[in-house]
Order: sequence, then C-alpha cells, then structure tokens
Amino acid sequence: MDYFNPLPLHIVHHQDCYGLPYKPINKGDINIVGGGLRLACSSGVGTLYDFDEQNSIEITEDIIFVGHISSVCWGHTITDSTARLWWVANNKHAKLRILPIFYISETPLCGNYLEFIKLLGIPENHLHRLVDITHFHSVYLPDVCFDNHRVSLKFSKEYVSLINKVLNHRSKIPLPKKIFLVKKNSRRQICS
Repeated sequence: MDYFNPLPLHIVHHQDCYGLPYKPINKGDINIVGGGLRLACSSGVGTLYDFDEQNSIEITEDIIFVGHISSVCWGHTITDSTARLWWVANNKHAKLRILPIFYISETPLCGNYLEFIKLLGIPENHLHRLVDITHFHSVYLPDVCFDNHRVSLKFSKEYVSLINKVLNHRSKIPLPKKIFLVKKNSRRQICS
C-alpha cells in the first residue's frame, strides 16, 4: 500500500493535437523510442520529435489516445500499456466505449497481447495503431492509473479494478488440464 495513489483520475479533453507514431531515435550514443501526442500547447505525452505538420493526415472525429501499448513484453503490457485504459472498467465512462482508441507500438497488436486487451472488453475494431503523423481535432486523454516513470511507483484503485476485470473475464475461459512450462536453455521445468 506504500505505492497506492488515492487521488482521483480524470480524462482531459484536448483539441488540435498531433499524434506521432513509433520511431526509433538516435541521441548520440543512446537509442530511444519516440512517439506520442503533442498537445496544442506544444507539451505532450510520450517522447516527442520534430515533424512537418503539413505532412499529417486529419482525423476530425473524437478519439481516445492511450499512448504506447507494448506488443513484446508481458510486464509492460500489464502495467504501462494498460495505464490509460482504466476507464473501460468504470461504468461512469461508458460513452467513451464507442470512440476509436489510438495507440503507439512498434508492431500491430496481435496474439496474446491483443487477447489481453480484448479481455478488458475493448473490441479489436476500436484499436488503431498510429502509423502516420496525424492531426487530431478532438482527443480524450485519460490520466495514468499505473505510473512507474516517477521516483516511486504509483497505482490507483482504477488499476486494481482494471486487473480485476481481466481476472473475472479470464475465469470464463476453459483452461487445459495440464500445463508444461520450460525455460529455454534451462534444466529447470515446471509441471502442473
């Protein structure tokens, strides 16, 4: 409970924003991942980079921006990737469920990573990977319910609700009678 954040979360409505797709950026000796949402005030979410506003596509409808969704690491999928998805477990925000959801990722969501997001009740056809620089006229940006980018990790009650939603949905899926796990290049094995 040392990491619990009791403050309420919000969804902020922004206008005139630019979505920047995933892009590897070389800063001297360091390679970083670029991509995010530049707000009208030139601040933003994610790692922003220079771009030409004239070469952007336009989206005039309301959208939800959820930032980076990992499609290569389970730990980041369960924490960072779901950080802005808490509203799907909250009936108060039911009207947002019909809006398109834009995310950033190196590759499209697929396999078990996509299945995890679908366990939250998000239909696949609502998910849109940002692949072009995009001018959004209207963006809903949820606060994060799990934050590991500050000095101390923080999570909110909404994060707990989100994980519980996955666990409750998961219980409806039939499981195999036996599971065999083996770690590559290891003599240790786990049998169930």
